[in-house]
Amino acid sequence: MSGDDLRIARLRGHLRSAQPLSEQDLRRWRETVQDAGMPDLALDVSDPEEWLLIRHLEVAMHWRPDGPRAEAGQDWAQALQGAVRALMADPAHADVVRYRGRRQALSDLIYRSALGETRRQWAWHRMGWLDGLSMGASRALSQGLGHLRGQPGWVWPLLRQWVAAEPSTGALTALLHVVPAAEWQGWLGTCMASRGYAVLQWRGGPAHQRAGWQMPMPAAGGQALSSQDDLAWPALNTDAQVLSGWLAARPWLASSHGEVLAVLMAAVAWPDQGSGIGLLRQRLDAAWRVVAGKGAAPPALGRETPMASGWAASPPTRAANTEGASPRHVPPDQAQARQAAQQAVPDTPDELPAAPALPEGDQWLPTSWAGALFWLRALEAPGVLEELMGPTHGEGADSRGHALAALATALGVPAQDAAIRAFVGGVFPQGVPQPGLMQAARSQAARWASWLDEVAPELAEPRLRTVCQRPGRLRFEPGWIELHLSLDQVDTRIRRLGLDLDPGYLPWLGCVLRIRYE
Repeated sequence: MSGDDLRIARLRGHLRSAQPLSEQDLRRWRETVQDAGMPDLALDVSDPEEWLLIRHLEVAMHWRPDGPRAEAGQDWAQALQGAVRALMADPAHADVVRYRGRRQALSDLIYRSALGETRRQWAWHRMGWLDGLSMGASRALSQGLGHLRGQPGWVWPLLRQWVAAEPSTGALTALLHVVPAAEWQGWLGTCMASRGYAVLQWRGGPAHQRAGWQMPMPAAGGQALSSQDDLAWPALNTDAQVLSGWLAARPWLASSHGEVLAVLMAAVAWPDQGSGIGLLRQRLDAAWRVVAGKGAAPPALGRETPMASGWAASPPTRAANTEGASPRHVPPDQAQARQAAQQAVPDTPDELPAAPALPEGDQWLPTSWAGALFWLRALEAPGVLEELMGPTHGEGADSRGHALAALATALGVPAQDAAIRAFVGGVFPQGVPQPGLMQAARSQAARWASWLDEVAPELAEPRLRTVCQRPGRLRFEPGWIELHLSLDQVDTRIRRLGLDLDPGYLPWLGCVLRIRYE
């Protein structure tokens, strides 16, 4: 953390002296602090997007009005650095909050406000998430939800974080209790991983695709059929198992939140990667069997219930800068329902223990083909992804995922390299790819190779491989992927072509892709 990153909102000084200080002495003290500026604290902050927030910091030092100003400035910098380090040595201190980035802060705001906790509002206000201090937890939650509606690329990472955090924090239970169903529908309807299931559940499809959902017939003994009788309830990922076990212990949640839970469980177990409606329906049915076995009422697929809470029911459009996006309009009736639900959030007394921290679920993997990810941004050109998928679009098992995996292979990425996983949004496709995908992928790779031959003849041949094969590190979270490259990997020839620009949120991929040099 450098002096350019350090901000002091309010500096209040107390000078103690055996003799009265003159106005000139006081002016000299102010000039000493101003000339010293904000020092480099040399803290262990590896991520430039990390936030370290300190509510109150006591800094003590000796100062002589007639002493050298430069020496006094150094003493001030050392005293400030020592005070910050001492406070950071106690991470549980109420005056210190540390976030890896703004997304983690918003997740924490929503989670703690849902539990009724208000003690961190000073930090959220300083980050710009709250418009005031000392507000009720329900108002803070409302403002947090409003910010999340303006950040569509953050929704799936936050949902997955709350699911994974449920065993240690109770985050999912708390959010189900206080966040209105309309908000959940909006969340699940805007994420690529869950949108297909949400459309089936709350919007239905064309008439010939909506015969209605049939509850499974009870097996002998009156118990609902196991999901293993149709699609095996995964062993696909830990979070799907967490959801199933968590729901088994809370059957009343299945009764009151069955529709939301079925869509969420299906998306966590089998994130949609361009699967056909038939496969989506089978997977949603399997999730419903798990939910129904815990006490949920039969679903009503095919109901023409509008996707609510101000979210777009169509695939979210890409925003050039989602940081500053404003919340979407919320119809009055939905706003009233949301307000009524949030008024039920009680404030937690400050003397009670703070809620446990949300766990970080990231995974770091090396890659030797970091440059292959530069081409994901190129897939945003009109018609490129559709041509790559060809006649398989919307059919078969995870057709989009298979098309992207084939493209990564055509670019030269080995099957064991982590870049393949990043190319498919962090989730490997299931099922068998449709015929013709590999040939379409090779054709697209050949077009890019020809383009490089034309616009960048100075690159070493084969030019496509020169761009794609370079070392890096990948950080994976559900719905969020970061590619980290060392500064010596910066290539002005590639920069000139705009290939390594940060793609950001890629709605069709269902995740955010960040490219960072360090």
